[in-house]
Amino acid sequence: MNKFILLSVILFSAVIGFSQPTVSFTKIGTFGLMDDITDIVSAGDGSGRLFIVEQRGTIRIVNDLGSNNYSLESDFFLDIQTLVTFSGERGLLGMAFHPQYPDSPYVYVNYVRSGSGNTRKNRISRFTLNSSDPNDLLEGSRRDIIEI
Repeated sequence: MNKFILLSVILFSAVIGFSQPTVSFTKIGTFGLMDDITDIVSAGDGSGRLFIVEQRGTIRIVNDLGSNNYSLESDFFLDIQTLVTFSGERGLLGMAFHPQYPDSPYVYVNYVRSGSGNTRKNRISRFTLNSSDPNDLLEGSRRDIIEI
């Protein structure tokens, strides 16, 4: 019995000694403009921008101005509301930057769209960054990768 208690104390001490690091978050708010956020992504390009995916079919950019000061870009990074079926668990669901972004200026998005009849289709499409504006994807550059 004493060995069991000693083993329990040792294991408990080990768990306490290897606890997870403390994580803190800074609340940036939604600027009263964003609804039904499905994803938040960083480009990993050092710009400090966050890309906010909205279920309705838009992606917005939040700029980190430092000192807990953030600004929302007035224009959409991507607006494909006409392609997206938005209701319940359907809509623009997520995005990912190409692994070599910005050298490979592609962004992939996953969304649900209406098919023929009463069917719904899940689609992944690739969009190209506007070479003259890093805050704009070219809606006309859409290339469908897969549709299920």
